[in-house]
Amino acid sequence: MPGGVETYPTTLDTLTTLMRVVNEPAAGWPTLTLPCGIADFTLTVSDGSIFPADGAVIIDKEVIYFSSVANNILTVEAAGRGADGTTRVAHAAGSEVRSVLSARTHAVLAAAIIATQDGAVAVAGDTMTGPLNVTSLTGTTLGVFSVEAVARASAYTQTFATADKTHAADASADLATTAVTQTTPFGFAGAAQGDNIATQFNLLRAAVADLKQLVNSVIDDLQAYGFLS
Repeated sequence: MPGGVETYPTTLDTLTTLMRVVNEPAAGWPTLTLPCGIADFTLTVSDGSIFPADGAVIIDKEVIYFSSVANNILTVEAAGRGADGTTRVAHAAGSEVRSVLSARTHAVLAAAIIATQDGAVAVAGDTMTGPLNVTSLTGTTLGVFSVEAVARASAYTQTFATADKTHAADASADLATTAVTQTTPFGFAGAAQGDNIATQFNLLRAAVADLKQLVNSVIDDLQAYGFLS
């Protein structure tokens, strides 16, 4: 609908969809250069360039919504005469034409603000740039950092119960590969070498457990954010 409409969250609002008003020019407001009859739906003004592409004006006491401006002619919406409870009347040439902050202007802008705060964000077919803070996201696909949106991944099965957020350093070391006895019975060059294998195995086991706990924490966090099932 021309003349201002809140389109979010179906699409992102723009200056084209939202209703706009302008300040009074230094030279004063334009005037009608031709009379506007009670049945007319065009306003011919002395300077149409000061008006936005669509919006509302007030002439005498009548609020009028227009949908386009071209060659100093404002085209009035189909139901744009006598708007906001005002009376539709004829206007003489020379009548002042002022941009007005109307009830509908306020309602459209208020709806756009409220739509960004209601905790439900689902913008179809548009890319949102800059910081985004939302309470929740609705929809079946998600993509960030210019990645094509995809469906949410299936749920992970977590049979390892422990989780922590400390990724410890690997404490294991390489095992010696020489000095092992090469005759039957095969064995170690000494007790220290045999003990070291057990030590390094236990260190690797601890490292694997630590990694599993870290992965568990990451999965838990992503599930809490809704990125994983």
